Amino acid sequence: SSRDSRAVTRATGKQFPPSPERVQLMKPMLTVLGPEAVTVRWKSPPCAEQFLVCWGSWQDRGNHTCTSVTNTRHTATGLQPDTKYTFIVTALGSNGERSDPFVFAALMPRADAIKPGKT
Repeated sequence: SSRDSRAVTRATGKQFPPSPERVQLMKPMLTVLGPEAVTVRWKSPPCAEQFLVCWGSWQDRGNHTCTSVTNTRHTATGLQPDTKYTFIVTALGSNGERSDPFVFAALMPRADAIKPGKT
C-alpha cells in the first residue's frame, strides 16, 4: 500500500515531506500605488484556506485594521500620505494553523510627490 512505501521512504531518510500542518507564506510583495494605497500580494501555499492582512500607521500602535481574504492579494486604500505603515500578512490553514506573520514597513509618498501642486 502507499502507506507502507511512505514509511520506507521516511525510514531510509531520503525524503522527509514537510509536515502537512505547517503553513508557510510564499513570496509576499508590497507595491505602493500612490500616497494613499498599497497592494500586498503573495503566492498561496498548500493547505492555506485564507489570509489575514493587517495594517496600521506607526502612530496607531496596536490599532491595526485587519481583513480576512481567500485570494492572494489585497489593496489597502484610504492611507495617509507621508506616513509610515506596517503591513502584516498571515496564512491561515484549514486546521487552524497560522504561518509566521510576514511584516512589511512602507513609507507612503507625500501627496505632492505624485500630483503637481496647484499654483
